[in-house]
Amino acid sequence: IELREMGLIVEQQKIIKVYYRGHEVGFYKADLFVENLIPVELKTVKAIDDSHESQLLNELTASKSLLGLILNFGKPKLGIRRMLNSNL
Repeated sequence: IELREMGLIVEQQKIIKVYYRGHEVGFYKADLFVENLIPVELKTVKAIDDSHESQLLNELTASKSLLGLILNFGKPKLGIRRMLNSNL
């Protein structure tokens, strides 16, 4: 809601197709996709771990996005992890 009120385009549960050698082999579902550029994963955990980062990195690679975010609502203060796609 906040992002949309800021005038940003936000898609929920956006399907990101995964290809291998030109064949579709599966998909990822980004919790949010902002401005058709930034996948955002929403978590409610004590700490962001390697599995959360791996999930986002895979989404970044599949969507050919440069930047992604993990937002963690599992603590009193919102945790934000920003990740860059080094595979581009």
